[in-house]
Amino acid sequence: MKELKENRNSRVLASFVTYAIEHPGQRFYQCLLNWSGRKGILAFVEEDSAMDVKYIQDTYEFENKDG
Repeated sequence: MKELKENRNSRVLASFVTYAIEHPGQRFYQCLLNWSGRKGILAFVEEDSAMDVKYIQDTYEFENKDG
């Protein structure tokens, strides 16, 4: 794996990864939401060949997503 160059992005990523490791019971989007301290996640989703914007507060919507 390529070594991350020290910059703002790598520090933010390292902070999130540390949080995720410390909270193994949380799913990815639940972890992202809690780590961010925000009330929701804005997601751009493609449905029926149209781009929709969803404001996600219930991260169970991503329960069966990979990645």
